Amino acid sequence: INMATAGVESKKLISLSALPQNLSTAYLPYEPTLRQKQRARRFQRESYLHDVHLSETATGVQRVDAHCYRSQRKNAPPHKLQIDVAVRAITEAHCNCKAG
Repeated sequence: INMATAGVESKKLISLSALPQNLSTAYLPYEPTLRQKQRARRFQRESYLHDVHLSETATGVQRVDAHCYRSQRKNAPPHKLQIDVAVRAITEAHCNCKAG
């Protein structure tokens, strides 16, 4: 994955409780559409997300790494996701799919 934060190494694994309690769509720079919310919920419900790992970077940002299968091709290799969560914001979000 070509990550903007590739130089920042994860320093330790963390538990889900380390993420902010109020983590929600309010952390996004835009309001997701109803369709986007429905798709996200379906991906979660139908087990499209796998190998979810939480860690903390050297700068104190919580990082979520995961694999996400394509919506129409569960037999194809999954995409690699990386999301960085800081105080009150998602600071980085990348995927190795064509949309990024």
